[in-house]
Amino acid sequence: MVASIDLPSVELTDGNEADVCLNRQIVELAASTAALQQASLDFLHAWQPYDAGVVLMWCDAPEKAEAELEQGQYQTVQIALSGFKQQVERWLTPEVCAYLKPQFSLLRGDPGQVLVEKINQLQPDLVVMGTVGRTGISGLLIGNTAETILEQLTCSVLAVKPAGFVCPIQLQD
Repeated sequence: MVASIDLPSVELTDGNEADVCLNRQIVELAASTAALQQASLDFLHAWQPYDAGVVLMWCDAPEKAEAELEQGQYQTVQIALSGFKQQVERWLTPEVCAYLKPQFSLLRGDPGQVLVEKINQLQPDLVVMGTVGRTGISGLLIGNTAETILEQLTCSVLAVKPAGFVCPIQLQD
């Protein structure tokens, strides 16, 4: 069992409570299915370093500045992962976590590529992931990252929409 989660949305700040609820749905669905199937449970998060772009042109040592920027980003993701692990234990209870022994992985790179590679390596029967359309035409019904990943998987996928999602397409009578 694999669950793909969005770590930045784990922190409870204004405006992203819906994202936290979506992560909770993903966690609970993946954990309950893993428990029923007596399967392993892996949580995956992909992160990509921000492109410093033009800012590095103004640095005396652009390679050093870029490495420091990336290291800072990685530390932020690690802190988010630590908070997520604590949140998972609260959502599932310590006893369930002790039974499932979930694994947590941070994957560096393009989510559409590194998540698929890791999922193919793990060979799960099921992947649970959120689908939040945020940008573009293809994002209207399903998130762009989720759409990219779905096209490449050969296992079953449980795609989870956030609570209160309303499809923007209306059927004609």
